[in-house]
Amino acid sequence: MDTKTMIARIWTARFDLAKSDTLKAYADSKSLPFLSSVKGNCGVLFLTHEDEWQTITFWHNEADYLAMESDPAYQALNQGILNIDAIKEVISVKIFNVDASKGVADL
Repeated sequence: MDTKTMIARIWTARFDLAKSDTLKAYADSKSLPFLSSVKGNCGVLFLTHEDEWQTITFWHNEADYLAMESDPAYQALNQGILNIDAIKEVISVKIFNVDASKGVADL
């Protein structure tokens, strides 16, 4: 993947509906501020449909995304998600090239 191409990372999981408020609160209070502050991040979306959760992050380039992946603070953030025991199964993590966009940085 070209390190200069804007990318979108889509993380998809199934979650425990009984813990949905806890998961949403964690996403709003911990995940969103962290991801929004990471160099190269230009947008974050949290999406739900029934018991499926998607976190979509947009990155200026692959290098910035990869730097975040290896950050110990990111690892701690992920451990925090596991600690609330709301995620049943991670379905997929996919990286897409963003071929066209308008206003992604304004999300």
